[in-house]
Amino acid sequence: MSTLQRRTSVARLLAVGSLLLLSLPPWVSAQAACTSIVPPGPVLGTWFVSGSPYCITGDVQITSLTIEPGVEVLIDGAFQIEVLSDITAIGTAANPISFSARDPAVPWKGLKFSNTPPGSNFTHCIIEHSEDSAISLVNTAPPIIDHVLFRDNSTSTFGGAINADGVSGNFALADSVFSANSSASHGGALRVNMDPGLTFTITNSLFENNTANPARSTGNRVGGALWLESADNTVISNSRFIGNRNNARCTATFNCNVIARGGAIYLGSSGTVSIENNEFVSNQSDALNQGNCFFGGISQSFGAGLYVNSGTVTLANNFFSCNTTTRTNCGPSDGGGGFYVNGGSVTAANNTIARNADATGVALAGGTLEIANSIIYNNNGDGTQVGGRLQSHTPMSRAVMKVKGTSILTRYSRAQDASPATSAFFRSA
Repeated sequence: MSTLQRRTSVARLLAVGSLLLLSLPPWVSAQAACTSIVPPGPVLGTWFVSGSPYCITGDVQITSLTIEPGVEVLIDGAFQIEVLSDITAIGTAANPISFSARDPAVPWKGLKFSNTPPGSNFTHCIIEHSEDSAISLVNTAPPIIDHVLFRDNSTSTFGGAINADGVSGNFALADSVFSANSSASHGGALRVNMDPGLTFTITNSLFENNTANPARSTGNRVGGALWLESADNTVISNSRFIGNRNNARCTATFNCNVIARGGAIYLGSSGTVSIENNEFVSNQSDALNQGNCFFGGISQSFGAGLYVNSGTVTLANNFFSCNTTTRTNCGPSDGGGGFYVNGGSVTAANNTIARNADATGVALAGGTLEIANSIIYNNNGDGTQVGGRLQSHTPMSRAVMKVKGTSILTRYSRAQDASPATSAFFRSA
């Protein structure tokens, strides 16, 4: 991707996010006024803009509902919207449809899809202030999600914006913004677990300031923005991951071990993954050890931008910059400020990995990694740029590094080098 193309893509995403944010109805008080009251129970028909805002006062079950552009749906308490058949919420750029808590201090329970047939559509919508995932998909066909702003949603489990567990159809997220969502466990904004043989795609979207484990509860965590648990085919393209964070913590006195993996994305799937034309900027993976380091405790933090645990992965034309892996107390290691490969087969071409702090720009612990036509520069405070357990290496533009039976192969790439004779590009762990 050229500089002009990247800037055009960035401008487009910022315009989408700004338009959605500016389209939000202003909160004039802690509780907005209601025009139409929706009692608990079944709901069907059409909600017109003339009847907006619609205030939901208990758990409702949608059998078939169409919502007009510009309608505000306000949930007046800790209630859920269960979709039994289909919901059609197609707004416009000028008149989005919003789903929000009537009082933002009292979050609602989100939209629930369980064994739901296909046909639902959320386009030009705003979904915010929920506390049990904005959208939950369980053994169900996914809805269309296009130009949707997910903001300030949370969950005590996985995926503050979307928790997709057992999705039974191809699942696409397009031109959407995920901002300030959180989960107490993995996948601050998004958790995806697809049925076999299906495809998951993210295009032209922005993930910003999402967090896995914002309260820093004890335990290991993965995926500050996205936890891809399982998908046979995944494509992530033309998107931005900015300021996402994954927090892991341990407090035990003895053998206090803690690992944080994937400040922005954690790939746990064994399928085929294509990640192209994206930006990973200012994401963080943080491991906090509050135990006693003298009794066997260790802290490890890996892959602030991206952590690859398995799968056949292609990384092309991506930009990794200013991402940080941090560990507090007890060591022994951190690695892969840009991306970290723990397993699988990764091919990385035409990427820029620069100015990632506190760790090597790229690190390999298992699997295979081939790097081609890439720039790796000014990571790790000008120290080691690429890390792995090396048996041998050659400090040249083409080098093969043997890593516990695996290898990194670099071709026609430019990396910062401490000296012509002793390279800081490679490190033996």
